[in-house]
Amino acid sequence: MGGILILLLSLATLDCRTPTPKATFNDKTTVYGYEVVHTFPHDPNAFTQGLVFHEGNFLESTGEVGRSSLRRVEIDSGKVLQRVEVPPPYFAEGITLLKGKIYQLTWQQQLGFVYDALTFEKIAQFNYTGQGWGLANDGQSLILSDGSNRIRFLDPETFQVQRSIAVLDGATPIEELNELEYIKGEIYANIWHANRIARVDPQTGTVRLDRFAAAVDVGTVVNPLLLEGQLHGGYAAGIGQALLEDAVYDSQGQLLAATLMDYAMPRAADLPAFKHTIASTPSPNNALGIKGVGELPTNGAPAAIANAVLDALAADGVTHIELPLTPMRVWSALHAARGQR
Repeated sequence: MGGILILLLSLATLDCRTPTPKATFNDKTTVYGYEVVHTFPHDPNAFTQGLVFHEGNFLESTGEVGRSSLRRVEIDSGKVLQRVEVPPPYFAEGITLLKGKIYQLTWQQQLGFVYDALTFEKIAQFNYTGQGWGLANDGQSLILSDGSNRIRFLDPETFQVQRSIAVLDGATPIEELNELEYIKGEIYANIWHANRIARVDPQTGTVRLDRFAAAVDVGTVVNPLLLEGQLHGGYAAGIGQALLEDAVYDSQGQLLAATLMDYAMPRAADLPAFKHTIASTPSPNNALGIKGVGELPTNGAPAAIANAVLDALAADGVTHIELPLTPMRVWSALHAARGQR
């Protein structure tokens, strides 16, 4: 079998400038309790979708078609001090206040409204794809949830998506993220149909492969098209081993991830463009001079990717991360190393 050299030319990890997490570094999420410290009166007919505390009052977005509104509410009494109706067919959703403007989503119309925060005059509107659920901001970007496990960051002037993150509990997607708040560098997301609020790190340890290059010696090439398919499949399998696949055992030592149904495999969208240089040194062991390709492109990928990640994080003091390089493991290793300096 021919040798293989895989080079990862460019690897990016999202920067993690957030406080050390309260959760333990073992891919398990800490669950917190809470204490109710006060209650306030509230209009029972208002289906609250968004809520902002501002200058001693609440800014509130209420939903339902025909009953949607934007309100300024006196906290202690629940009295509505200011109100503007959101007409049918719109079902108003989350709101956020940024630089003197109130941004309001609608549920299914893919349309948002912008109001003057003092007068409630509607001064603009904007479009987005998918549903609108929760809305917050970090002082620079609008932060939008759409009922899935993804959170998008939008430019507040152009409304173009700047980036997005997937919210996971370990490897499990947290779906139906609803109303959002941004507090001290973290996103608090209400989970619809669940009595839970998720604390979300807006920066992640996600590894993204920008480019992937390899040099392979395959012997005599008999079928170029088949060879390309074998190489691409092998690269994908190696990337899966490095980033996603985990051997999971039960308390008795029985392997639980025994079939491909149990593994997290990369999707086409997760893979970079592949570039390879093919050498054809005939094998002396058979008349055709062919060499086995099968596992050839798979073997070098995990080590190459792991080395690239460690090189990228070396300046932060990270020297070792167990495979697979899940976002939690990379994030935890980075914060643990920074905490020791």
